[in-house]
Amino acid sequence: AGIFGGLGQSESGRQELLYAEAVTARLGDEALKIQLMMTRAWLDAREDRVESAVAWADRAIAAADKSQRMTPLDKAAAYQNLGVIFGMLEHHDRSITAFRRAIELIERVQGPDSGELVEPLSTLAIPLARWGRLDEALKRYQRALRIAEQVYGAEHATVGTSLLGISQLLLSEGRRDEALAAVDRAAKIIERSYPEGHF
Repeated sequence: AGIFGGLGQSESGRQELLYAEAVTARLGDEALKIQLMMTRAWLDAREDRVESAVAWADRAIAAADKSQRMTPLDKAAAYQNLGVIFGMLEHHDRSITAFRRAIELIERVQGPDSGELVEPLSTLAIPLARWGRLDEALKRYQRALRIAEQVYGAEHATVGTSLLGISQLLLSEGRRDEALAAVDRAAKIIERSYPEGHF
């Protein structure tokens, strides 16, 4: 049946899947095949074709899990992208799982203070917050902030982005003064980080 077998339900869906199968058969690189699956999942998610998007994302996860050729960091990038896709579909539990897998792989290869962790930690905070797990989300943002400050410096734009995420969570918890302080610091960093007229 091939890697896409069983996904097409309608005639047009089957034609699309036959085409995708033909394309990926020519792609020797597993990472490219997985990228194609994720791209299709992302496109379907944008068009609210939830069942198809989930099916493509599931296939991408299965392929990444089985891959013997992808590096751990390639797998981490794939899981992070899949976390975003599941978030778009409001499958917050699966989004959280994908981001956690990305974080675990990065930690295993580069250690617990790698700058590569800033983005997946921050993006993990989003589905946690949407699921009402605000304390967990805040801890992820705070860890991302600490790593960003250590790796990039206290005035880096990445620090400003982390502070904005923290401010939103603090505000939703009713901690207005702390939220405003975080926003004020973020604004100053971002103003210094980008040239005049950037926004």
